[in-house]
Amino acid sequence: MLSTIDIFQYFIMSVILLSNTNYVYFAIDNIIKDSYHKSDYILLCLKYSLITIVASIIYVVKLLIYTPIKFDYPLVQPAIIITCTIAFLTTIGIYIKLNENHRIKFKKISPNILISIVLLLAYLSNLITIQLFYNLIFVWFLVVTAIFSYQVIYTKKIINNSGVYFLIASASILSVVNLLSHQLPLQMVLTVNLGIESLIIYGLFLFYSQFYVDALADAYDSEIKQANELRILNSKITKMAYLDAVTGIENEIALMNDIEKMGHSLSLITINIRNFSLYNQILGFSQGNTLLYEIAHTLSSEIEKLSKSNCKLYKLHSDKFIVLCNTVDVRTCVDHIDQIKTIFLTHTFMNFRLDAYYGISSLKNGEFKINEFNSLIGAVELASKHAKLVPEKFYFLSLERYEREKSKFDIEFHLKEAIELGSLEVYYQPQIHAKSKQVCSYEALIRWQDRGKFISPAIFIPIAENTGLITEITHFVIEDVFKNIYTLQWNEDRKVSINLSAIQLVENGFVDYVKNILLIYPINTSHIVFEVTETALTYDLNKVEDTIKALKSIGFEFSLDDFGDGYSSLNRLSKLNFDEVKFDKFFIQDIANDDKLKLTFLKTVELFDLLNLRIVVEGVETPAQETFLDQYPIDVYQGYLYSEAKPLSYLY
Repeated sequence: MLSTIDIFQYFIMSVILLSNTNYVYFAIDNIIKDSYHKSDYILLCLKYSLITIVASIIYVVKLLIYTPIKFDYPLVQPAIIITCTIAFLTTIGIYIKLNENHRIKFKKISPNILISIVLLLAYLSNLITIQLFYNLIFVWFLVVTAIFSYQVIYTKKIINNSGVYFLIASASILSVVNLLSHQLPLQMVLTVNLGIESLIIYGLFLFYSQFYVDALADAYDSEIKQANELRILNSKITKMAYLDAVTGIENEIALMNDIEKMGHSLSLITINIRNFSLYNQILGFSQGNTLLYEIAHTLSSEIEKLSKSNCKLYKLHSDKFIVLCNTVDVRTCVDHIDQIKTIFLTHTFMNFRLDAYYGISSLKNGEFKINEFNSLIGAVELASKHAKLVPEKFYFLSLERYEREKSKFDIEFHLKEAIELGSLEVYYQPQIHAKSKQVCSYEALIRWQDRGKFISPAIFIPIAENTGLITEITHFVIEDVFKNIYTLQWNEDRKVSINLSAIQLVENGFVDYVKNILLIYPINTSHIVFEVTETALTYDLNKVEDTIKALKSIGFEFSLDDFGDGYSSLNRLSKLNFDEVKFDKFFIQDIANDDKLKLTFLKTVELFDLLNLRIVVEGVETPAQETFLDQYPIDVYQGYLYSEAKPLSYLY
């Protein structure tokens, strides 16, 4: 017959073994199935410990209430009950708090917890004895330990962990002690069991310590290996990014980095292989690449020798190479080009004797900016194109000049777009009768607003003339003016001047074009004055004369624009039968202070008056100029003193 103390010890031993069994069961899920995070595993163990603590408290209270135990002091039993009550409430509070603050909850009862609860309830309800309770837990412990050991050693191949062997040894000793329990004193069995069960916790701690240390070491080794692989890969990628794939020498990206390091005071020389596309066709692209490779490595080594490391070769693109020189002296760059020419004269490449042409550009002062790199490359490439046309085979182009040419190209590009989209506008500047000071006529002027900014005609008109776009612009102005006069009758019989370029005067079919527009908009041709500059008269004079005569024959008038700014002669004026002469504003800017200019202007005006030409003076901007001009037989004034050019909506 077991005493009360023996029963209590049996119970404590059973509860500890049950807790340890569950810890091992959770470890199976944690290590083998990877069901929980490390911190989740610890919390699960802690929660189950709280459950077993509550069960132990219930058992102690039951023991005190239903079992007659004698105490030497009468207050011991109530004190134990109060302590157990406080411990119970505290345990429940901790359990609730853990569920509130952590994502792990017992939403689903696992088999080990279900078995533990069933065994505890069976014993606390007196359905089984304490020995059977312990034996069932012991068997459950052996089963779980065997599963854990098998999974760790055979499945996961973790064979160097001391903790798993410590667990196996503890289970073996427990088995031996329990098999000999009938031959040993009960107190010895209970004491040994309690001691070994306590050591099981140490075994799990030892297992996890070594397991995570090994895992960290493996992870560290893996990261070191990955870092080395990444470093090697990064080195390869860097080489690929900075080296040309065909020649193996440094490319444009490397050039940009080197320029950025130098900052300023440097020059670039392009080496453009002449007719390289022809060699590509003869050899094929594969052999063409081999030829480029040979050129690159010969030039690279020879240039470094000749320049004493002050120059370095890079591959630009296609068959172009570029040399970075630590100088801004053009004469030094030309010397380097002479040395490179010598290389081509003294070397053959795949049995070919090659030639090249060269462009030069420099970055002189200030810190390097990324946008300057693109400009520098653009300048030196444009210089190499110019070099094709000169006997020296080299050409220098400054960044400033390149930016001007680039700006012209940008204007040309956007001007084409504006013409296609119809975003050009015709403005009208009033012309004032000199005597009455009333509006007597208008000049139609083209205006262009590009992305919210007005572009001066002085900028885009010369570009339009050089690129041939002036024809489309002139056609647009003529058609717009004719249409507005025909549909709106806005000019009230006042004349409207339209500027013609020299291209229109020698253009085949221009007269027919004007006649076709008249068929669409049949206006009074005497209302239109075509203005031509003196420069236009330097073209094919016979063709110009034919065009003017043809248009005058159907009623149009002609004005000689910007008189005094070109090279016209009285012979041409009389021969072409102009109706009007417009003095350039140059005449009146300083006329009041220049006696010779004043006399020239006076005599010229008197001459045109005798020839019965209508005299217009443009550029009148101040009342003083107007007062001065009122002394002369001038017919029309035009200038900002009266009005700037405005859209038709402001005038009509």
